[in-house]
Amino acid sequence: MFLNDRMKPKELKFLETLSRRCELTAPEVRKLSILKRGFEGE
Repeated sequence: MFLNDRMKPKELKFLETLSRRCELTAPEVRKLSILKRGFEGE
């Protein structure tokens, strides 16, 4: 069985980096949370 390394989507990387540099808006925080849960659940 072949397993590929999972790579984070560009949008997830972007929001994670942005969250370290400044305060995210409520919609951005929600989107980041959804993307994180989706990536961890794969």
